[in-house]
Amino acid sequence: MFMIIIALVQENLRVSILILQVSVKNKKVHPGLPISLFEFLICTWFFGSMKMFYLLFDSVEFCSKVEYYALYLAPLILVWFIHTVVTVPFHKKCTKIAMVMYFIYYIGVTVIEFRPVTDNYSSMILSMHIMAGITIIVMMIALFLGTQTKDNPNILVLKYGVMASMSCGILELIRYNISRYITENSWISTGGFSTLAIIIIAMSLVIYLISYSANTFTEKIEKEQLLRMAFTDTLTGMPNRASCYRNIEKMEAENRKDYSIVFIDLNNLKK
Repeated sequence: MFMIIIALVQENLRVSILILQVSVKNKKVHPGLPISLFEFLICTWFFGSMKMFYLLFDSVEFCSKVEYYALYLAPLILVWFIHTVVTVPFHKKCTKIAMVMYFIYYIGVTVIEFRPVTDNYSSMILSMHIMAGITIIVMMIALFLGTQTKDNPNILVLKYGVMASMSCGILELIRYNISRYITENSWISTGGFSTLAIIIIAMSLVIYLISYSANTFTEKIEKEQLLRMAFTDTLTGMPNRASCYRNIEKMEAENRKDYSIVFIDLNNLKK
């Protein structure tokens, strides 16, 4: 079990670093970066909820904190991902505002939790649920109204996956607060909505990332083929007139004047 935990964490971090390198190289955030970070946080929360971190650390308090940190940081990464796929400016701005507000709140409660006072994550959990719920609602509205299927055909899987997952998440928040503050009936206290929500959102994100990567790769291949056809003579496979003009424009842009042009007319070239 110890080796499985270490392997999963290392693999997720390795994927995150690789995607980060791609994002830096292309100067654009790749959707796989927030997805991989989200999956890492969810794995961390899952291991914490299953008490698996006790195999690594003896401190119960430390293991509980790791579980809380991962769980309540996950919505921030998820709204960051939604921000990357939203195309409508208004909804993109809304996700940015929600992301900044949640980040400030998360830093605030974390600072309070680290102070040597009685306040901790458990005592602030109601306000954290409210903040997470507001962020989830803003994220769902932006996802459904701020994206278009014609611009991103893979968005349907993400839309309905996030909708189902967030619905389960909201039900889990309601169930938890009812069982904690109103009643302690066993049928209310036993909840599986959170696990179901995690499974749905994880599958949706992975399917979206695979579809997005496949489409990006296909578009790249098609673009390369079109460029090859545009600048290559189909009969001989040699650079054509358009390729010649492109090379001349390139040399002119570089202020190169030391070149010559030779025209050759070949009769019976096909033969």
